[in-house]
Amino acid sequence: ARGYVKMIGEKTKCDIEGIIAVDSEQDLVVLRISARRSQVLPFGNSDAVQVGESVYAVGNPQGLEGTFSQGIISGIRNVGEDKLLQITAPISPGSSGGSVLNSRGEVIGVSVATFRSGQNLNFAIPSNYLKMLLANVGPVKPLTQVKQINAQPSILADLGERSTDGVIGANFNWENPICKGCGGHYTFSLR
Repeated sequence: ARGYVKMIGEKTKCDIEGIIAVDSEQDLVVLRISARRSQVLPFGNSDAVQVGESVYAVGNPQGLEGTFSQGIISGIRNVGEDKLLQITAPISPGSSGGSVLNSRGEVIGVSVATFRSGQNLNFAIPSNYLKMLLANVGPVKPLTQVKQINAQPSILADLGERSTDGVIGANFNWENPICKGCGGHYTFSLR
């Protein structure tokens, strides 16, 4: 029903006045806050990013305010007609919604998800989706009046393949070398 925003390293809290734009498919929302003017980060062109490019994720993982981590764009994933940026910069709980920056300090994405069962499988919504959302802001809807939006499921719902079958191991063999004291080892095949 209510919330607040605070700047890193400051004690002052600014109330969230409400929502001015929502894109449920991209998991994006734009909030209006009652804050004094502050410097805004510039947007980069997320359509121009390349695999291997350095990125930096900014967030508050587990409440550790102002965490800044480095990684690369490890993939650009097409999900239907939409895109996601796959990054190696860590996105821990509390970092969702944080900026993903390029080496020029431009916002090229918004941290959105991580696969806990994978290593460095982190994702960001490209900033060009946020630019389109900002071009279509509406009147402020107070949080107390906002109801759940019945819209298309998030593009994250269909990300990756469901791995329910697992790996099949076969042909387990114990091999013992001829020399004494050399021990031995197992061999097997995976399908």
